Formats: sequence, C-alpha cells, structure tokens
Amino acid sequence: MDTSWELFDRNYDTVVASKSSFASNQTLSFTECLDMRRCYDFIIKDAWDDGICCQQGRGSYNVTVDGMMIGSGGEFGTSERVHIGGSCDADATGVWQPLPVPALTPTTPKPTSTPTTPRPTSIPAIKWPTPHPTPTWSMTDYSFCAGLTVEMNLKTDAFGLDTSWEIIDKNEDASVVLESDFLNSHTYTFSECLDRGGCYDFVIKDARDNGI
Repeated sequence: MDTSWELFDRNYDTVVASKSSFASNQTLSFTECLDMRRCYDFIIKDAWDDGICCQQGRGSYNVTVDGMMIGSGGEFGTSERVHIGGSCDADATGVWQPLPVPALTPTTPKPTSTPTTPRPTSIPAIKWPTPHPTPTWSMTDYSFCAGLTVEMNLKTDAFGLDTSWEIIDKNEDASVVLESDFLNSHTYTFSECLDRGGCYDFVIKDARDNGI
C-alpha cells in the first residue's frame, strides 16, 4: 500500500499513467504504449521514505523498453526516477518539437532537353476504396452478485487523468477497488459487488485539488 508509480510526460508536464494501492509481497507487471519521440520519467514512490528494499522485505522493480532493461532498483528513499524516450528539449511553449528534416540533394542530373511527351491537360479522379462499415457489438453480463451491487456513474472534466476513485474496506483498512487514467470529457459507468456485512468508503480524488 505504501508503493506507487507514475509515468510523467516532461514535454507536456502531465502524468500519463499511474498505479497505486498494491497488495503486499506480490509480483506485478504493467505495459504502457508511449510515443518514443517524447520525453518521460518513470517515478516510483514510497510513502514511508524507505524504498521497497530492504527494511520491510526485499522488493524491487525494473523498467524495460522493447525488451531492453533501462532501469531497476529497490533501495531508495522517497522516490526514484528512470528516464524513458527521446529528447527533453522544448520550445518556448513547452511542447516537444521534432528535429528538422535535412534537405535531400538529388543525385540524378536534370535533363538538358525539354521532354517531348505533352503534359496531361487534366488529372484523372482518384477512386478511393469504399470504407468498411464500423462494426457494432454488444455484450450480455451474466455475472451474479450474492452481496450488495453498487453502481457509480462518472463524467470527467477536461483533465480526465487527474481524476481517480476507490472503494476502501474500513474493516480491513484496504482499498478493494481502484480506478484511474480516465479520458477527458468522458462518461463511465461502474458496477461493483460488495459484502453486505462490510463497511466501505467511496473516495473520489482530483490531482489538481479543484474537483471535476
């Protein structure tokens, strides 16, 4: 529960992925798809400022990109960072700018005579292929809840990544459900099955401290 991690986009100064509320003594694996032209920091944190090794066990982490390990560890204090991606240079607006493409010098010399083939007077119309229709699908939920079914509807604001929510079991002092990494201005519906005899708190959070 003390450990969390996030992926921070340094070009856009925003968190693009984060995870927390882990069970003790568990091995977990996460996969994220990133734009490798941009600049990221993987940041692992510990709430008790003693890392994940070796006072309370022998925890560790590693970060790989396309199968190549670029960072690992476990012994740190409050947090530790691993750089991922390309250049962290930014323009005045803080947005990553691609490197200029060099001009290519043609190797074939220009013809010295005028071509005899006349140019076409019109360009034939391009016939584009007919797009495939968007498939539609539906799914029926046949699950059965023997406890208490709790439903929650969420509509995010323009900063969906800032919002997260969780359900905390107050008897066990543990998070039983955690959801985050939402899209901007999007509507979600969640349904959870809880023990009728339990005591829970629903907690919704905003990283910018201004609600939704």
